[in-house]
Amino acid sequence: MAPKATKAEKKQNYDTKLCQLLDEFTQILVVNADNVGSNQLQSIRSGLRGDSVVLMGKNTMMKRSV
Repeated sequence: MAPKATKAEKKQNYDTKLCQLLDEFTQILVVNADNVGSNQLQSIRSGLRGDSVVLMGKNTMMKRSV
């Protein structure tokens, strides 16, 4: 079993993934998801599945990556 990633490694992986998605897609949508229930979020994700990517992250992580 591989060792767990540290916080710094997780942040680096998130940054890499976000930068890759920004290069791959021509359009992005940034949404504030305060007070959204898990059932509602699950239905949104399943509705977008196939033609979109849903990436959740903290504001500071997104600002740092962009």
